[in-house]
Amino acid sequence: MLITVLPSVVLGTLVLGIAILYLRNLYNNARGPSFPPGPDGLPLVGHLFNSPRGAPWLSFSRMAAKYGDLVHLKVLNRHTILVSSAEVASDLFDKRSALYSNRFYSVMLNELMGMEWSFGRMNYGEPWRQRRKTFHHYYSAAAVEKYEGIILDNVQRFLVRLRNHPENFFGHARFVFAAMLLNVTYGITIEDESNEHLIAAEAWQHGFNQAILPGRFWVDYFPILKYIPEWFPGAAFKRSAAKWRENMYKARDHTFNVAKASMADDTAIPCVVTDALDSIEDNEDRTEKELLIRHSIATAFGAGVDTSAPTLQIFFYAMLTHPGVQKKAQEELERVVGLNRLPIMDDRAKLPYIEAILKELLRWNPVTPLALPHFTAAEDEYHGYRIPKGSIVLGNAWSVLDSCTSFIIVDLT
Repeated sequence: MLITVLPSVVLGTLVLGIAILYLRNLYNNARGPSFPPGPDGLPLVGHLFNSPRGAPWLSFSRMAAKYGDLVHLKVLNRHTILVSSAEVASDLFDKRSALYSNRFYSVMLNELMGMEWSFGRMNYGEPWRQRRKTFHHYYSAAAVEKYEGIILDNVQRFLVRLRNHPENFFGHARFVFAAMLLNVTYGITIEDESNEHLIAAEAWQHGFNQAILPGRFWVDYFPILKYIPEWFPGAAFKRSAAKWRENMYKARDHTFNVAKASMADDTAIPCVVTDALDSIEDNEDRTEKELLIRHSIATAFGAGVDTSAPTLQIFFYAMLTHPGVQKKAQEELERVVGLNRLPIMDDRAKLPYIEAILKELLRWNPVTPLALPHFTAAEDEYHGYRIPKGSIVLGNAWSVLDSCTSFIIVDLT
């Protein structure tokens, strides 16, 4: 009986919800300034059925070319504002940060995947400040220098793997950064891609990348869908969220506990976790402080696993397609470092051309072409356009960086 009645109840609730949102939209749209320009949507649902998939930043860039640096989209009652130029991004995210610093609340991410603990998902406030401060303390350029030995050791292991099996250079790039981050952050050394810590971290980040895209899951527009049982037809999103949440807990908690246990039995390798735990003062609440450290470090670890390897993979592509740039970089490297050793961190300041290549890689083909979605805390008006309270404001880094001039001495365009 329940199986036959439940679909009708869910469908009826959805239809009623859409009708209410539509009537409210008619009222809101009849007053005040107009929204920024954008493509035409369908009645009631707006752009629900033509939201871009695959590489949305490319679709958003085409919209920007047609409608301008500020584009308005709407799905049901949720407004999305696309920002596609450095000027607009600075005006909104920097000069009006009080209005645009909040994060989009995602039922999929915050509740079903359990990501509310990450400061990347938090609104500005004291919990965010504490985690951001902890992150910066242990992952600033100066702080990471103390782990140079671990970093160089992992680089050498990477080079050996690359020499022995050059055909798998993408896989080697993925492995070296994950291994390095596990080593530096948790003092865990891994030998191959089958390691449980690596598998859990990559599965967690895959889920995060799916859920962070606005419009990817209907539950973010209809929160009532979170109550649908996992076995119900159409509830694949809940089954996926459960798997991603399980891997998130493994990547966040199991690795931390391994590092903490190694301190107890005196086998710990110096790493971020051991340094952070050793720094807890006697007058501090140790349980609360450990939770703060666990969450801050896991955010940095997850982001690093997801973004570092693609940059190296893009570097391989850039050198293959720009042999002239590769030749100049090789000449500089041989002139500064020579042929009898590997470069170290102290060499970086003496390698301006290679430094420019790195910066140009990040501009030319950014690994995060869409910034994390922001959320407006109040109604705003920009250049005569209305930006409603509760809008998702999405910075299209792909468009912003594409409009910037390449670094003068390195051109990968």
